[in-house]
Amino acid sequence: MGDIKFGTDGWRGRIADDYTFANLRRATQGFATYLKNTARQGPVVVGYDRRFLAEHFAATACEVLAGNGFTLLLTPVATPTPVISFSAKANQAIAALNITASHNPPEDCGFKVRDHNGGAIAPAGLKEIEANIPDSAAAIPYLPFAEGLASGQIAYFDPKAAYLAHLATLIDVKPVQQAGLKIVVDNMWGNGAGWLSEILQGGPTQVIELHVLLNQGLCAHHHVHLALRDAGLHLQFRLRSHRADQQAHPHVQRPQVIHEVREMLPRQNLR
Repeated sequence: MGDIKFGTDGWRGRIADDYTFANLRRATQGFATYLKNTARQGPVVVGYDRRFLAEHFAATACEVLAGNGFTLLLTPVATPTPVISFSAKANQAIAALNITASHNPPEDCGFKVRDHNGGAIAPAGLKEIEANIPDSAAAIPYLPFAEGLASGQIAYFDPKAAYLAHLATLIDVKPVQQAGLKIVVDNMWGNGAGWLSEILQGGPTQVIELHVLLNQGLCAHHHVHLALRDAGLHLQFRLRSHRADQQAHPHVQRPQVIHEVREMLPRQNLR
């Protein structure tokens, strides 16, 4: 089998080419060995995005981690990356694993690792994970997913309530809820679908969401930046047609807002 090389936060590859179930098991075993060497005690949080087969890749990673003796907390649906990072510390986990390729093309998937604080693992740690990846998946221990669920070693958990409660301690959304705005949100088929509507509900402000339903093709055979460009054009059209006050690209890692004069606001203005 080919080498698995870690880049920013982990490994990314082309689905069914180098990103296969066998190679995923190998990468997960490398991560499991690294976690054993840290000697930390606690569960591992596992999440995933909306890419093709992502939920099945996440289940396979859980099988390998469970086979290595770890307890797993698995999100029941595709979940935004910041929520998975938050959940590591919130659940006193020893690490988190996110099956996502972030802004890579839709044909790719990824294997993003986080430490016990939900932050990035240092480059030396990534090198250690890489060095522990076996050459073959043949001898990797695993616990079948159904058995893990039955025994409780793998458990679904919903991180939304805890994350939204934490968010409420950081941001007062009531002025936005009560402002009576009409906000158009282009979810770009991503993990953030439905989140802003839930955060801003409870007042006269109206949130209109676009591209909510799962679309794993996501402009297949084109780079994701073309999808971002087209989504932006669609969003500006909807802004005019709905006479909205604000529009948002809720990319769950890089949110951006366009206000009523159609000017893109810098992200630092949103912090």
